[in-house]
Amino acid sequence: MIAEYPANFLQSKAWAKMNELVGHKVASVKFGEHTNYLIVKSARRGRYLEIPGGPILNWNDKTEVEAAFVKIREIAKENKCVFVRLRPQLLNTPENLEILKSIGAVKAPMHLHAEHTVIIDLTKSEDELLADMRR
Repeated sequence: MIAEYPANFLQSKAWAKMNELVGHKVASVKFGEHTNYLIVKSARRGRYLEIPGGPILNWNDKTEVEAAFVKIREIAKENKCVFVRLRPQLLNTPENLEILKSIGAVKAPMHLHAEHTVIIDLTKSEDELLADMRR
């Protein structure tokens, strides 16, 4: 069973605008009922299309998934991107991995964004904060 998650800030208008303000091109595209923001970025490996926290679409609908990735590839080619980096909000299950494999996705050698985060109590002293930290 595919879990559907609500959009997060990485697929918000505010995040898209912030990326535009720092010089990245942002494409807005609708998949089903959801607006998605695809960000064109450059790296040493070449220009790429980034879809943080997405794409957001109905992963249970094979037709919608296939149509979305046709459009994603089209946008990548239009922007001369050499690869697409995505991080859909899907549970790490064999079924979901099979869906990603069916669209040609492969596991990236590094994370798109921080995979694990923590909440830090800033009312603690500096010594207490440092004692609680791990590598």
